[in-house]
Amino acid sequence: MSLISSGWDDYRLLDSGDGCRLEQVGGRTVVRPDGNVLWKPEAPNQAGWQRPDLRFNPGLPSNWDGDPEQVEKGWTLAYGQAIFRVRPTPFRHLGIFPEQEPQWEKAAGLVRQRGGHPRVLNLFAYTGAASVLLAQAGASVCHVDASKGSVMWARENARLSGLPEDAIRWILDDVPKFLRREVRRGSRYDLILADPPVFGRGPRGEIWRLEERLSELAFLCGELLSEKPLGFFLNFYATALYPESVLRAAQSVVPLPLALETVGIRESISGKVLQTGFCLSS
Repeated sequence: MSLISSGWDDYRLLDSGDGCRLEQVGGRTVVRPDGNVLWKPEAPNQAGWQRPDLRFNPGLPSNWDGDPEQVEKGWTLAYGQAIFRVRPTPFRHLGIFPEQEPQWEKAAGLVRQRGGHPRVLNLFAYTGAASVLLAQAGASVCHVDASKGSVMWARENARLSGLPEDAIRWILDDVPKFLRREVRRGSRYDLILADPPVFGRGPRGEIWRLEERLSELAFLCGELLSEKPLGFFLNFYATALYPESVLRAAQSVVPLPLALETVGIRESISGKVLQTGFCLSS
């Protein structure tokens, strides 16, 4: 099974090749590296390849070649009723993972179908695209991330999207520590999303390695799901773990039927799919 995004009005993956993506992001063309791109571009003469608005260049102090103001301050990108700040980072990211768009839609649909204000837990929530969209759908969202900068960025996205300050509960913490406390408190959530990195550090220097912590993460999430849960989503990528092993580990502790799905983006020029990772979803 596959969760494949075709982009939307304000975002398109135009082409890929020679270790890079060519993207249209909020009206700007961006070229940035992707280690999984092992082929030649389908449209090498496309103007964006030669003259993008921004190109990742690790030889520059900012790591980006383009308008210095756009590199420093970024710009906005619209998705439905949401507005997100995109900003070039030193790690080639822009602050949004567009390949997760099918998950946003599926999760928001579950929230709307349930009605009321189901409790949603968004883990390793980064700049909060899913948090914003699920809050707009009516959920009571708890957003957890260990990076102060990411939480501040997510709060800006919530403000840009017109959400009140108290629409989302913002938690700056090491995810496993937070989950253990929630289990002790007897907390329950109707929907859990997790987007763990392969490697990371908590706010107090805690070390996160996906291979070492995945089983505990899945177990704690299973403990926190409500008696009638809406769903569970777990993204993973760039890991040495076999996808089927991740699925089996999660199936043993998460009380929902789970499917292993590939995640990717469809290129608008060729129609081919760039796979970016995997997702366990219910």
